[in-house]
Amino acid sequence: MFKSGSLLVGESLDHSTCDLVVEAVERTAGVDRLINLQAIHMDEDAVLLCLKVETSKLDRDFDAQTVNKIENNIRAALPWYEWEIYVEPDIWRAPRSK
Repeated sequence: MFKSGSLLVGESLDHSTCDLVVEAVERTAGVDRLINLQAIHMDEDAVLLCLKVETSKLDRDFDAQTVNKIENNIRAALPWYEWEIYVEPDIWRAPRSK
């Protein structure tokens, strides 16, 4: 009962699961860099995953194909979860020093 209660408030992925997601994204052809990853459990078996990735080309069709590959790689690496995946192709910008 305690586990289910904690998931209701949006528990983040554990480190080992997050590492598997990062590995699946980074090994995807067309991905140059994983910029940002945010993930929370929607329930025990469902995960909401939001990603920003830098792709090899700034091309809409290429990016759409890369997004599909990312989604397929994540679902193949962690098939026991029900995924809701949002991927935004973007350009990485180095943080500005203050």
